[in-house]
Amino acid sequence: METASKLFAIVTKFAPGPVLAIGIACTFVLFAKESWLGPLGLDTFRQEYKSVLGWCFVLCWSYLVAQILITMFRAYKSRQLQWQFEKDGKQALNELTDEEKGYLAEFVLSGKNTIHCDMADGIAGGLEAKNIIYRSSSMFNILQGVPYNIQPWAKKALQRNRVFLERAIPRENRRRW
Repeated sequence: METASKLFAIVTKFAPGPVLAIGIACTFVLFAKESWLGPLGLDTFRQEYKSVLGWCFVLCWSYLVAQILITMFRAYKSRQLQWQFEKDGKQALNELTDEEKGYLAEFVLSGKNTIHCDMADGIAGGLEAKNIIYRSSSMFNILQGVPYNIQPWAKKALQRNRVFLERAIPRENRRRW
């Protein structure tokens, strides 16, 4: 079992390029016509090492097919996660309060790239927790506040569908206790 795990660790470090080259070479030597192999001096080589070439052929192509399948699976998962993220984000945009809409309206309607909010601002914190805005810098000024930017997907969604911003209460008009 230990030998198998060591072999697996070694094989997974192989780059697909050299494995592909070995696979192509094995395929050629195994399946080429005798008239092609003779001038290259590979006809006797094929007869002598046919079993080794066969193993090499199977392992190389299996490895490459596995790499392709793994890459396709990772791309699919990434795409699925992105789709789920956007779906959840759009759901969050549907559930915005009027005050939250006021914050986001500054990005979309006023064209601001950054807004500054008080460090203890719960609305900005809620939008950040919903992944709609993010802190654009860890440095901030007590007078200006914490800088926030809007997520690109959220800005696009709000620009395309301004219905999300209906009944927005501008930040300067909201009640402060």
